[in-house]
Amino acid sequence: MQSRTAATLVALFFFSLLVVAGPLAVDKHTDLAVRTASCGGNCSDGAGTSISTQLQLVLALCLDLQTQINSVLTVVAQLHSSTNISSHCSQIVILITACVKAVTKLNISAVAFVSLSTSDQACVKNIAQVCAEIIFGLQSHISVFSVLVLGNVWATLALASALVSLCSQLSLCVYGFLGVVTQICTGLGVQFSTGLCLTAVLRLLSL
Repeated sequence: MQSRTAATLVALFFFSLLVVAGPLAVDKHTDLAVRTASCGGNCSDGAGTSISTQLQLVLALCLDLQTQINSVLTVVAQLHSSTNISSHCSQIVILITACVKAVTKLNISAVAFVSLSTSDQACVKNIAQVCAEIIFGLQSHISVFSVLVLGNVWATLALASALVSLCSQLSLCVYGFLGVVTQICTGLGVQFSTGLCLTAVLRLLSL
C-alpha cells in the first residue's frame, strides 16, 4: 500500500513538471510571445536590435506578466484557505511560460550587468523589481492555503518551476541578474513559509 502511494506521488510530481516543461496551447490573447510581435519592428526576434531596446522589451513583457498575474491573484485572495487553487496556479504557469518564450525569442546576447551602461543597468533593476514583486505577491497569496490539499502542493511545485525558468532565462541574458533580484526580494521580505512555499525559486535566489 505504501509503495503504491509513493508511486502515485512520484507520478504526480513528474506530471507537474511536464505541465511546465511541455508546449502549452494558448491563444493569441494569452501568448505574450505573439503579442510582443505587434509592438512594431521585429520585436519577436531581437537579432540586430540594440541591447537597450531588447531590455525595454523584456521590461514591457514582465510588466504585462505582472498585470495578468495580479488579476488572477485578485480572485485567489477571495478564496477560503481550504480551497484547491491548482486551476489558478495553472493559469499563472501558462502566463509565465509564455513570457519565457517571448524573452527567448528576443535572442538577447548574454551580457554582464556590470558592463552595461547606467541607463541599461537601471532598466535591468526595474525588470528585477517586477520579478521580485511577482515572487513576493505569489508567495504571500499561496502561503495561506492548506498543504493538506494535495492539488495545492503539486500546483505550487509547478508554479515554482515556472518561476525558476523565468529567472534562469533572464539570468542567461544578463549575468548578475539573480543577484539583483535577490537583493530586492530580501528588501521586500520574501522568505520561506511554513505552509505552501515557492521553495525552488527561493533556493535559486538563496533566500
